[in-house]
Amino acid sequence: MVWPSFDFKVKDVKHRRLWLLVAVIITVYCSKCLSYPVSSSSSPGLAVPAPEIIKFMKRFGYLDSSSSDSEALYHEEAIKDAVKNLQKFGALNQTGILDNATLQLMISPRCGVPDIDPRRSRNKRYIVGAKRWQKKKIKYFIANWSAKVGEQKVADDMAKAFNIWSQYSNLKFKRVYDPAADIIVAFGAQYHGDNYPFDGPGNILAHAFYPYEMDSFGGDIHFDEDENWKENSTDLADGVDFFAVAVHELGHSLGLAHSPIYSSIMFPYYKGPRQTNLDFDDILAMYELYIKATFDEVDDEESDEQNGGDSHTTEMVDIEQTTVHATTPSSENRSTTFEGDFETVDSHKRKHGTITTARPRTTKPSYRPTEPTKATPIIPDICEGYLDSVTAFRGDIFIFKGKYIWRLTDKHRIMEGYPIKLWDMFPFLPKHIERISASYEKPFDDTLVIFSGKQYWIYDGYSLVGNTPKLLTSLGIDGAIQEIDAAMYWPKNKRTYLFANKVFWRYNEDLSVMEPDYPKNMTRWNGLPSTIDAATSIGNATYFFKGNIYWLYNNKWIRPERGFPRRMSHDWLGCPLTQRQRIRQFRFRTRH
Repeated sequence: MVWPSFDFKVKDVKHRRLWLLVAVIITVYCSKCLSYPVSSSSSPGLAVPAPEIIKFMKRFGYLDSSSSDSEALYHEEAIKDAVKNLQKFGALNQTGILDNATLQLMISPRCGVPDIDPRRSRNKRYIVGAKRWQKKKIKYFIANWSAKVGEQKVADDMAKAFNIWSQYSNLKFKRVYDPAADIIVAFGAQYHGDNYPFDGPGNILAHAFYPYEMDSFGGDIHFDEDENWKENSTDLADGVDFFAVAVHELGHSLGLAHSPIYSSIMFPYYKGPRQTNLDFDDILAMYELYIKATFDEVDDEESDEQNGGDSHTTEMVDIEQTTVHATTPSSENRSTTFEGDFETVDSHKRKHGTITTARPRTTKPSYRPTEPTKATPIIPDICEGYLDSVTAFRGDIFIFKGKYIWRLTDKHRIMEGYPIKLWDMFPFLPKHIERISASYEKPFDDTLVIFSGKQYWIYDGYSLVGNTPKLLTSLGIDGAIQEIDAAMYWPKNKRTYLFANKVFWRYNEDLSVMEPDYPKNMTRWNGLPSTIDAATSIGNATYFFKGNIYWLYNNKWIRPERGFPRRMSHDWLGCPLTQRQRIRQFRFRTRH
């Protein structure tokens, strides 16, 4: 077999260091200067490799990882067998000798998943790394993306990769916007929350977890953000092709281990974009794992046909989840008087009527829940997420969903007596208003701006001000915009941001004018989805919401903080989680 040749141009410090290490190892190995003596039965001329090579062999399963790091403890035959296996998985002649080709293989870009697992044996052409998925409908969530690739390219390439494996497995893959998905796709650098940190540019490009491996990590795929990702790059000096790596890693997510067959997609070393189709070994593995197998377990979701969805789509879809419904989360009784008010919100609420507490819903969640009939109003289940608006007003946090308002304590729990109806707090609103789509507090006069449809109102705690309501066009927003999705005042630059669809505007409160050259695309907000449900700034902290997840944003570095997104309903409201809903606590980051 022909080993792929790439032009290794030593451009960075790390690669110069690696090549220096190779030169040193070759010198050491040939001279036996650093070799340790082995047993008297050892054949002459065989030296034990240097510590760096021992660590490599232990990391990828060629030597027992539980043994001491001392290379002197390894027997000659164990070393020789390890070298042979290393050469086997690199498509080299299995001589057992650490020659130059073998040493070069060890610094070649590759997948971070071990090649050999003592718990499994290869009795067929392909190698199964773990048990298969116990269902045929697999959901995946793209948590973030690299600016070097872009959101849309990552989404398109992942959809193509899923489609390639779907053709031979009869599995149905569906993209969802929910970290409770079966497979999470994310970019990270160095340590990113699992036990397998990346190593910077070169060598380890990505890694993935087998189905159900390491609990919530099962099926996840992590890409090294530090790599120079570049489409269709055949020269490693120019970059690494994301799609080629994605197809390989997805094989691990479906249960396949590395294959020593060079033509297999599961060959552990990077081959460039020249091969992105499954080989006979890969197809045979899919047949044995998923086509031939009988699925006894019934999927816990409704079928795509029943839900009116496609079996495979790259579009954003509504979250389908198994929320544990319970009574309203624990609350605290706290009466807060707004400065300048004649009455508290609590007394205002009591004056206008008593509101019952929320009841758990048993129906499937809808994106914009409405009351089915006037006679039987249903309070939306806030634990499902999909908030209309979140805002901090005079020191308290208010959440809007449908025709209701929730108020939170300083410990992020629902205050007793909430939710209340919109008109209990805003009696001036027309009765036909179905929801508040966005809101924010003006920083200088502590007034609250609320949006619904093509109108907005400014409320000072007593009455309307600013000759409102007014149309969105009075703010300089195009008349084609039907509503504002989210709004916030950003303390970083003292500007107000309005979000709608996939764009945003920036408004100058001092001059009461929309700034020129807006709207701009949401891609400027690194690490966020193309559309959001809500946004708010509380003190110096900025939050964005989508579905049932949220991001804490780093205002200095203009990116989400590590460890985000997280589940909104659990962190903000104390809603219970099922095991399936628990977010993987890996820490990914996006470079900007």
